[in-house]
Amino acid sequence: MGRFHPDVEPHHLDIDLDDYEDAYVVGDIHGCPEPLDRLLSTLGVTEDDLVVFVGDLVRKGPDSAAVVERVRNADNMFSVRGNNEEKLLRGDKSLDSLSDDQLAWIESVPVAITIGENLVVHGGVDPRKPLAEHTIDDLQNTRSLVP
Repeated sequence: MGRFHPDVEPHHLDIDLDDYEDAYVVGDIHGCPEPLDRLLSTLGVTEDDLVVFVGDLVRKGPDSAAVVERVRNADNMFSVRGNNEEKLLRGDKSLDSLSDDQLAWIESVPVAITIGENLVVHGGVDPRKPLAEHTIDDLQNTRSLVP
C-alpha cells in the first residue's frame, strides 16, 4: 500500500515550500470574501507567499463564488476539499451562485496537501492508524478521537 489510501492518492497534492517566501494555512472561509481580503492584507501576503486553505471555502457566507474565484485564480493559493465542498459535489447541498465551471474546479481540489513533512486536511488524522488507512471521509470529518 502507498503512502495514502488508494481513494485519497489521486486527490493529493505535494507542494515544495522552497518555491515560496512565507507560508500561511487558513481556516474555513465559508463564503466570506471581505474577511478573507482583510486577513490577507493584514498578513501582508504577496504573490511570493504560499496560502493553503483547509477547505470549506463555500456555504454559510454571502458570496461563495467570490471566494472560489479568489482562490482558483491565484497561482500561490491552494485548498483542500472540506465537508461543505463534498456536500455540494454529492448533491446534498446546492449553491445557485456557483457556476458549473466553479463546481468543476471544486471537484478538482485535492483532499490532502503535503508541504514538506506537514499534512493539510480539512478534518484530521487518527494517530492510532497508518495514514494509508485513512479514507477521504476520515480526512474530512475526523474532529476528535474516542479513547
